Amino acid sequence: PLQCLLLGSLLFGLSGTGARGEGEAVGIRMETGEAGVKQSTKLPGPLSAGALGHRQRWAALINALAYCLFQATCLSSYRIVALRQLRGDPEAEPLPFRTVVSEMKAWTFSFGSASDLSKWLASPEGLALLRGPTGVLSLVLSLVHTRGEEKIRTDVDDPENPLVGMFGHCSQELVNLLLTGRAHSNVFDNVKSLGDGMDLVLKGILSETTVGYLSELEVMRYTEVGTHLKHPRLPVWVLGSPDHYVSVFAADRKVALQSVEDLFETKALRVFRKYDTEHAGFVSVAFLEEICRELGARTKKEVDEVWVGLGKPQDGDMILWSVLSSLIRQKAKEENTARGARSPPEKFVLFLYDGQDPPGPNVSAWWLERTDVDLSQAQPDGADASLAAVAQTVWKGALLTEVEIDSAEPSASS
Repeated sequence: PLQCLLLGSLLFGLSGTGARGEGEAVGIRMETGEAGVKQSTKLPGPLSAGALGHRQRWAALINALAYCLFQATCLSSYRIVALRQLRGDPEAEPLPFRTVVSEMKAWTFSFGSASDLSKWLASPEGLALLRGPTGVLSLVLSLVHTRGEEKIRTDVDDPENPLVGMFGHCSQELVNLLLTGRAHSNVFDNVKSLGDGMDLVLKGILSETTVGYLSELEVMRYTEVGTHLKHPRLPVWVLGSPDHYVSVFAADRKVALQSVEDLFETKALRVFRKYDTEHAGFVSVAFLEEICRELGARTKKEVDEVWVGLGKPQDGDMILWSVLSSLIRQKAKEENTARGARSPPEKFVLFLYDGQDPPGPNVSAWWLERTDVDLSQAQPDGADASLAAVAQTVWKGALLTEVEIDSAEPSASS
């Protein structure tokens, strides 16, 4: 997650918003244009070799760190936890022994604004902390103490679950804390109640995020990633796989937009599932008029148009979600074309960075083309199978072609 926020800082800049009014104080900004981005397999300017000096790279990292803490705090109160005493910091406060790793001492530094926090991180003492062997653990503890232990306990679904799991693996709660400032346990949108008299609410992602998250587990139907994470403000995503995380990004902001077809389909699925409570993928035709009304149909004629589009099902028949969603997407696409609404490009370049060593670290480039073909049941093969399958959970009908960095667009025959 921090790597993706660093990419966001380098490519687009990060800024804080909200009632605290700190705005641009979080860090640097390096904006790129909203429109007119030429799709290219060249690495974006700030990421090309020699484009940034030592200070600029550190400034981007400090910006990403400050942004993580900025999202986590509710009261403009920031705490940095150092697991070793830093020279020249007489104001550091000892941290109670029970809150840190066995046989390690810790000190905290408090700040009242993101600007002061960023300045300290850029100071010799802050840089010494970041460069030291305990930098990652210090970041995790700083997030916990900035968010507050009690706040985190109310964030998670099960307070007994640790933020760092077996073998030092990062939990979903910690990933969400880094990405959103809240340690919620799930990646679907908003919250879900288990119902049936059970007083248990599962917490997901409450609003659009700055950097997104995708998961190979969704392809296997083990989890559901919501639109808040699939369509973040910046076209940068953490991609979770069963064994490690990689970063996926694009140079064009519009890549992260949700198309009108996807937006309407998401709304329709929420309505459909009110009647398909078992998520079986079908409902009785008896619910058709109610579903159409909830989706905005005002007249009997509009309901009849949907009925005809579904093949005129009779009493006792079932309506398949796959058939209804295709009809909805086609209608939404026609309206989108007529109105000229904003949507992601039909073809664009995705970059994937895998920092695992071995076999990496390495970066690869992919041309992605959006099509009208339903590939939801397809089984991609080859080295790109996992990425292609995940891409189709975000961009329907996505076709991926791997290309060399700095190469030309692939031809129709390639």
